[in-house]
Amino acid sequence: VMYKKGDASDTFYMKLQYTDSTGSVQYAPVAEGKAAKGKWIKLENKSYVIPEDASDMQLYVETSGTTNDFYIDNASASGKKGAAKPASKPAETKPAAKQGEKWINDADISWIDLEKPMVAICFDDGPVGTSEKSSSIRIQNAIADNGGHATFFYWGGRINGNNEGEITRAKELGHEIANHTNTHPDLTKLTPEGIQKEINTSADKLTKLTGQKSFLIRPPYLAVNDSVKKNAGAPLITCAVDSQDWNNATTEQIIDKIKKGMADGSLDNCVVLMHETYDTTAEAMEYLAPYMKKEGWQIVTVSELYKANGKDMYNGTVYSKVS
Repeated sequence: VMYKKGDASDTFYMKLQYTDSTGSVQYAPVAEGKAAKGKWIKLENKSYVIPEDASDMQLYVETSGTTNDFYIDNASASGKKGAAKPASKPAETKPAAKQGEKWINDADISWIDLEKPMVAICFDDGPVGTSEKSSSIRIQNAIADNGGHATFFYWGGRINGNNEGEITRAKELGHEIANHTNTHPDLTKLTPEGIQKEINTSADKLTKLTGQKSFLIRPPYLAVNDSVKKNAGAPLITCAVDSQDWNNATTEQIIDKIKKGMADGSLDNCVVLMHETYDTTAEAMEYLAPYMKKEGWQIVTVSELYKANGKDMYNGTVYSKVS
């Protein structure tokens, strides 16, 4: 680090900002040094160990109290053989659970009537927010008020302090919290490390909010290949019925598609794709949830759907319906 204007000398600090296992943001000192104006100094700490529970890390260089402009050059970090922790985010290095391993399904199905038809309706791309008028809360309420549960696939990069309450509220209502990756890329175009980073980064954020350790995955664009299957570390959920809400389907068109599937029986034991980001979808669910209850249909989560049907789920396997 080096500066050219200001006092004859200034003190610089290197600090690591990270989020710990409790969700609190910490600022850990890594190195410091006193610089003379116009001369480069090295801020270095070869023995620093990144905390085991650290995530969402950012490295800062700052002055002790001045507002000097300064230059940084040759910034680097490296792991040391035998070190307690490599210098990288847990989301980047955490190995995926093995493909083909049985996924632990702890869904409570005691409320489900096994003699009645059921369907898993899923909602992507949240969170939206916690306003009672928001499409997300309207959907949560419509389903919960009529005795059902849905699966919400959350986009990790959209989670912030203004909308994370939506996720905890969904869990409290009995809805299933699931993973829609961190930045919503086409996973089939990423390296194995990139796939794992996308999934694990989002999962870490959801874990901090819910305490849940493992999440079903909705691959963006429903895109899956062998590499995605191998590196997902959890079941991959696509769909058997697409509401087309993302493709400008109207409220009436969404309702008609679901009612048609109910009438001919093709909706039974299916996974349905919807998005919580559209008012048209919220309006459709405000009609469909009570209508389906009246007709003897049950809206369940994906986990509940498979467990109620006595079906195990496996990491890296794609699921769209119970057959």
